[in-house]
Amino acid sequence: MHTGTGIARIWGVLIVALGCVWMMPCSAWAETPDPVKASTPLTIPDNEVYLITPGLYRILERFRAGENFEPLPLLEEELKRTPYIPSTHYWVAARKMMLYMMDRAHHPIGDEIARHYEDCIVRAKRARKVKTFDHAGRFYEAVCSGGLASVYSMKKHYAKAGLLARASIQGFVDFLKLRPDHDGTMLAVGSYNYYTSQLGTLGKVLLGLLGLPTGDREKGLKMLTRVARPGSPLDVAAHMMLAAALTQYEKRKDEALEVSRRLVRLVPMSSNVHLSLANQYLLWGEFDASRKTLEDARRCLPEHPTESKLAEVRAKGHILVALEAMLDVLTRQDANALQRLHDYTDVKTHGYQWMVLLADIYLGHAYKLAGLDDEARRHYRKAMETEGARQVRDMAGGFLEGEDIRKQIPLAEEQREKLRAWLESRPLAQK
Repeated sequence: MHTGTGIARIWGVLIVALGCVWMMPCSAWAETPDPVKASTPLTIPDNEVYLITPGLYRILERFRAGENFEPLPLLEEELKRTPYIPSTHYWVAARKMMLYMMDRAHHPIGDEIARHYEDCIVRAKRARKVKTFDHAGRFYEAVCSGGLASVYSMKKHYAKAGLLARASIQGFVDFLKLRPDHDGTMLAVGSYNYYTSQLGTLGKVLLGLLGLPTGDREKGLKMLTRVARPGSPLDVAAHMMLAAALTQYEKRKDEALEVSRRLVRLVPMSSNVHLSLANQYLLWGEFDASRKTLEDARRCLPEHPTESKLAEVRAKGHILVALEAMLDVLTRQDANALQRLHDYTDVKTHGYQWMVLLADIYLGHAYKLAGLDDEARRHYRKAMETEGARQVRDMAGGFLEGEDIRKQIPLAEEQREKLRAWLESRPLAQK
C-alpha cells in the first residue's frame, strides 16, 4: 500500500457523497459585498458547514437525480461567480478527479487539480477567521487536505501525501468532537475506520509508519449505517458505501441487497444505483434479478451509451456491457460474451483503465466457478497488478489470497461441470 492509499477511498466517496447535500449561499467573508450572492439561504440542515451556493445546489441536484450531463463546465462557471467560497473550489477539483479516475487518457491528473484543492484550503483557512464560518472552514480544510493527499499519492509524491493525509484525518476527528452528528464528517471518518480495518498486516504496518491509525471496523460500519438513515443529506452515498461493505467484506447478503433496494427507491432514475444493484445480484448468484436490473439501468441511459460524447455515460455503458457479458458466460456459455470480456482486458479497446480490472476480476470469477483455478489466479493477479482503482485491486488481491467466489455464487455441480467443459474447450481459456 502506497502512502496516502489508506484514505484514497474516502476522497473518491466524498466526490460523489457531497452531491447529495442541500446547502445555502454564504458570502460573509467575500472580498466585496454582492446582494445577489447574499440572497436568502435555503433552510437545509448543516448549511452553515457545507456552504453550497444555489448554483451548486441546482447542478448537484441534477447529478444526484441521475441526469446524463457533464457538470464540469457549469461547476467552473459557478467557481467564477463565487471564487471566495471553498466549496466551489472543492467541487471543481472533485469533478476533475472523478473524470481522471474514469478516463485517464483524456483527463490526466494535471497540476490544476492540486491547485483547486490548494485554493480550497486557503479559502477554508480564511473562513475559520470568521466565527460564523469556523465549522465550515474546519470541514473543508480536512476535505481538501485529503483530496490533495490523494493527488500527491497518484503522482507518487508519497511524503507530501502522508503529511496531508495525517492532517486530514486529524481534522475530521477533531471536527467530529465539535459536531458529533455531522453526516459529512461521519461518512469520512466511518469510511476511513472501515476500510483501513480491512487492510492486511503490511498495510496496517505502513499506516503506522506514516503516523496514521488503523481503523475500527465496528465503529466504521456503525457510522456508515447511521449516515444511511432516512432523511440524511448524504443518504445516497452512505447507502452505496454500506452496500459495498456488506457485500465485499461482510458477506451479509440480505442486508446488502435491502440497502441497495432502498437506494434504488431513493433515486430511481440513476443508472449508477441500478448498475450497482445488478452487480450485487450477480455476485450473490441471482442471475435473473441481475438481468432485470440491468434493463432498469439501460432505461436510465441514452441509446448506445458506449458511443456517447460524455465520459461518464460511456463508462456506465461499458459496465453494463461487461455485466451482461459475465451473465451470458455463466448462464448461456456464450462465446461472444467470453470474447467481449477478454477484449475488455486490453485498455486500447475502450480507453478505461479500471475496466481492465473489472474484466479480469469477472474472468477470474468465471474460471474459479468452473474449477479452473490456475486460470482464475492469472486473471486475479493481473487485476491486482494493473494500475487503477485501488478498491478493485484490493478486491482482486483478496480473491488471489484465498477468498473463494464459489462460496458466494452457489452454482450447482451440474452447472459447474458444464461451465468447466465449455471454458476448457475455448481457445481463450489457454491464453
